[in-house]
Amino acid sequence: MKKLTLVFSLFVLTGFSVLLAQTVLISGNVTSSEEGEGPIPGVAVTVFATTIGTTTDEDGNYTLEVPEKATRLLFQFVGMKTLEVDINNRTRIDVVMEPELVGIDEVVVTAIGIERKTREIGYSMTKIDAEELTQAKTTTISSGLVGRVAGLQINTTSGGVNPQQRVILRGNRSFLGNNQALVVLDGVPVSIGYLETLNPNDVEDISILKGANAAALYGSDAANGVIMVTTKQGSRDRIQVQLSNTTTFDKVAFLPDFQTRFGAGSSSDAFGNGVYETYENQQYGPEFDGELWRIGMGDEYGNWEEYPFEARPDEKKNFFDTGLTMQNDISFSAGSDNGSYFMSFQDAVVKGLVPKDRLRRNAIRFNGTRNYGGFKATVNVNYAHTEDEITVTNVLWSVYNTPQNVPLNSYTDWRTPSTPEATNWADINHYFNAYYDNPYTELDKNRRTRRRDYLIGTFSLSQDITPWLNATVRSSVSANFTTYKTRYEEWDFSEWALEESGRAVTHDFPADVSDRMSMGYRWTNDALIKANKTFGDISVTAIAGATTRSTFSNSLSVGVPSLEVPGLYNISNRSGELTGSQSYSETRKTSVFGDLTLGYRNFLFLHASGRNDWDSRLSPEYWS
Repeated sequence: MKKLTLVFSLFVLTGFSVLLAQTVLISGNVTSSEEGEGPIPGVAVTVFATTIGTTTDEDGNYTLEVPEKATRLLFQFVGMKTLEVDINNRTRIDVVMEPELVGIDEVVVTAIGIERKTREIGYSMTKIDAEELTQAKTTTISSGLVGRVAGLQINTTSGGVNPQQRVILRGNRSFLGNNQALVVLDGVPVSIGYLETLNPNDVEDISILKGANAAALYGSDAANGVIMVTTKQGSRDRIQVQLSNTTTFDKVAFLPDFQTRFGAGSSSDAFGNGVYETYENQQYGPEFDGELWRIGMGDEYGNWEEYPFEARPDEKKNFFDTGLTMQNDISFSAGSDNGSYFMSFQDAVVKGLVPKDRLRRNAIRFNGTRNYGGFKATVNVNYAHTEDEITVTNVLWSVYNTPQNVPLNSYTDWRTPSTPEATNWADINHYFNAYYDNPYTELDKNRRTRRRDYLIGTFSLSQDITPWLNATVRSSVSANFTTYKTRYEEWDFSEWALEESGRAVTHDFPADVSDRMSMGYRWTNDALIKANKTFGDISVTAIAGATTRSTFSNSLSVGVPSLEVPGLYNISNRSGELTGSQSYSETRKTSVFGDLTLGYRNFLFLHASGRNDWDSRLSPEYWS
């Protein structure tokens, strides 16, 4: 569902103006000047010097309602030159955008963390700097990359306070295998899950390596492309302290279109007219007439719930809360000619659109470097701690299966018990729907809490042996630990609800609980030798190295089918036998690689690279 986002920052002073004039509808198409590229989707089209804007669709088309007195439109897209176009009383404006070429002498970080000039690179590569990544004030790196790189797809597979995202760079290459890009953090490959734990404000730049040649030095792990993240190392010439707050409010913009003409019902009479069914979730009943009609199945005392038979189109939308994301960041950096350091802390609090869903994430980072002549030592450490709580049932299904004539928002207080004097129509015995549960009940009864801890540490030593020869050793550990607790409250129905009400339920449901723990680590060690020397008109850049990687993961889950004491969600409070499962894996890979670049007069280059792996997951007979 679409979100409306409002961002506040301490670094931004925003002026507001009220436009009272009439508006004009302008449409058009945006294409690329590059042959074969055609329309450009995702181009930001805004009225100059205002926040009024839109984006182009997948065919490059846009439609924008602008104030009558507006004079210019602004067209912006990453990798393209920004265009300012005069309106001149036109209602259709088509534009052609030109690529913004990266300077050929710009230094970028490539595979294995090696810095090179752009002119030496013989493959497709895109660089995103910190300003572009954090422009929209997103809380995760993957969200900041959306729409920034051609061919990079960020697919959200689950919503909520901690959405799961798939990062696809070179398309889907397998039906069953992994299609996600390899993430390399400060020169070291890490699990893609770490991308969601990093603070975008800690990033110096991101290099996207698309081509097969670009990823060759990482072997089969990089078959789907590489996302290289380089974090900040501090400033050498001054002390810098930065403090920022970003607050974002989210609101459901729209829901699926629901009809507002007919009430509850699933059948028709002999003449084809809809028959009203008080307990039905389908909406094929009679047409609304505004008269008082019964809802539900009544109660055991003969009482009925009655409301005007009319559409209530706002009930479903009002079910959702206003989402809130509050992110506080502080960083400190300093340094000199002999070294530098960078420290940061982030606290992010997220309140979801789904009521009672929440998340809190804390992240702390330290990056430090020290130089002693030709010797350099670097330490990078990042720790992230996340806690979240969500409902584990699909409450949207119950919300959407509520007929338009039912006052859904009146059923929030489902815990108050019914009495002979007052029936609580929201409780589990008297809720109107015979087939689906009260979504407010599901929010409380079925919950999951999770805690995740991520630690990444990298230590490297580099020595300039000669002015043209360098040796580097690097060791990195990435570890994660996650715990889950999922609980289901008991459903204890009354005898009337089970036997006489007509509800589609025949027995009570006992409370249960399950716990899960998973942990893992990846330990990577690299040794590199790099030579960079010029012989007349010929330049030679050669890299040789070896890598070892050990991985370990263990996951254990245990649950109970019912509890002895209601409300005590502990495995020891069980009634019946335990259920459980475990998965365990341990792998090791040893690799050697090489890379050679020959240049002629700094404009013609020949590049070759290769790698060989010995992987414990393969039988030795298949090793090369």
